[in-house]
Amino acid sequence: MDDALQSSEHLQIVYSEVCLLRMLKHENITKLYTSWVDDKKKTINTITELFTLGSLRQYRKKHKNVELMAIKNWARQILQGLQYLHNHNPPIIHRDLKCDNMFVSLMEIMEKLKLEI
Repeated sequence: MDDALQSSEHLQIVYSEVCLLRMLKHENITKLYTSWVDDKKKTINTITELFTLGSLRQYRKKHKNVELMAIKNWARQILQGLQYLHNHNPPIIHRDLKCDNMFVSLMEIMEKLKLEI
């Protein structure tokens, strides 16, 4: 991160990515509300929507037996998000797709409970 804040070229790339992230509007893509650079701490800070259940990896560690239907639903949501990114002009590539970078919301679990009632 220090390199990105030292070089104006790297900082411009970071700003471009943040601006792009702020423009993305899709139900399966994390919403970025705001961001700022802390020059003293040499950090880039962001505020995103809250995911109370953590990452998909954390959720799977706590819940070993997840129904196949839930897994299919997660896969569908991931693919819908990727399709949105890839259909963007120009196309956006995620570059770091893994369970640590996917988040589970309480709303998703509550929707599932509503369907079961």
